[in-house]
Amino acid sequence: MKRFEGPEEFSADWDQLTAQARDEELLGGGYDKPLQQLLDACRGTELRAFHPFTSMARLCFARSRWPFKDVQPAYMEFDPSGRYLVRDGGPYPGDPNPPVTLETNDPAAAVAEVIRLVRQARGVR
Repeated sequence: MKRFEGPEEFSADWDQLTAQARDEELLGGGYDKPLQQLLDACRGTELRAFHPFTSMARLCFARSRWPFKDVQPAYMEFDPSGRYLVRDGGPYPGDPNPPVTLETNDPAAAVAEVIRLVRQARGVR
């Protein structure tokens, strides 16, 4: 996967979310470790151009901080078992259960699939 080399407007947001997940102070119940693994897998990718946010046990992306604007049409669900689901659609308010395009235990594969879906939605190859 090509590494992202653009500006990281939301770098501090990524750092804060990563620190909270690493310290297990964000979600609890075993959810912080798989989130941390996703955040680590996002390092150096084009997803870092977006603001990361969690919604339940989902890692989502937007072009702004709250109130979120241009929420990206793909996200990753995660659970304490280390299973990741990538969904082709936004986390809300549309389809409450967008189709799963990938189920994996590999956070890097989940990140790559989200990047593919975001590029596809933007018409970028």
